[in-house]
Amino acid sequence: MTDLSIQRITTGIPGLDVILDGGFVAQQAYLVRGGMGTGKTTLGLHFLTEGIRRGESTLFISLMRRKADILLHAASMGFDIQGIALLDLSPSPELFSEMQTSHIFPPAEIERAPLMRKITEQIEATHPHRICVDAITQLRYLAMDEFEFRRLMLAFLRFLQEQHATVLLPAEVDGAVSEESLPFLCDGVLTLRKTAEGRSVEVEKLLGSGFHAGRHSLRLTETGITVYPRLVVPEQRCPFTGEIIPSGVTALDALLDGGIERGLVTIISGPSGTGKSLLSLLFAKEAATRGERSAIFLFEETRAPLLKRAERLGMPLAAMLEASTLSVTHVAPADYLPDEFTALVRREVE
Repeated sequence: MTDLSIQRITTGIPGLDVILDGGFVAQQAYLVRGGMGTGKTTLGLHFLTEGIRRGESTLFISLMRRKADILLHAASMGFDIQGIALLDLSPSPELFSEMQTSHIFPPAEIERAPLMRKITEQIEATHPHRICVDAITQLRYLAMDEFEFRRLMLAFLRFLQEQHATVLLPAEVDGAVSEESLPFLCDGVLTLRKTAEGRSVEVEKLLGSGFHAGRHSLRLTETGITVYPRLVVPEQRCPFTGEIIPSGVTALDALLDGGIERGLVTIISGPSGTGKSLLSLLFAKEAATRGERSAIFLFEETRAPLLKRAERLGMPLAAMLEASTLSVTHVAPADYLPDEFTALVRREVE
């Protein structure tokens, strides 16, 4: 009987694995497309170094960048790629002088055979479990027309999959017809974006698997990529009990018929200086007396002024922090992506 269970390949990026329902499906080809500087190569390095960490054989095929440039990029982000086989197929300096001589045959026909032979020999020699071909769109220049490019890509992808490898294909987005064909040829498609609102990743196709739809926040730093999945309301929620949470102030609790209800959202509104923060702190202080934990996120002031003001008002926030019945986090809104802030709150809640 055939085993229909799906084998997952982790990407090395925890948040991305969540979006992919556990990672890539093994032995398939995935297109990672995006504009300049969106993190395509960095995602490929995460994918390959994760393979090394798991004792797998990995291969990076570069069709654009020199080996020295890739090593420098990896080192600057802290990636240890010593165990990754690196095949540099970027144009050599000698190609410039050769291009000045006349050819009877088109350059695409001359260059395609030796390039594909080098790729085939490297793969058959190392039998990699994971392969990254950066950038796959360079192969379109080895084809005379769109029909020939599709045939070339289909044959290339079929060869890679017959080697039982999981393949990542970073691709440039430039509106070319060939770029539009690639999603139909691959088993999965990830799109990376960089806009004024921030960076994001979106899974547009994942053959044989479910995934979390929509755009998810992505942060690209000097240490690599972090993905923050969009918060999805679970189908099974905590049961609503209607339990009343008091503030500890007798008159206020009487006004609220005992307090506020657990499991609901309460907005405290008013102009500056009317005591909104103080009123919120009353509920946190009262919760601490019951051994419950509260979390405060500050957008307009830092921790120190809040703690000092609470001390003058006789609220032992410092003691609550020490006893871990309270956490206070300052949030600079301009420094956080929406899903990144959601993840911060979710970690506190869970």
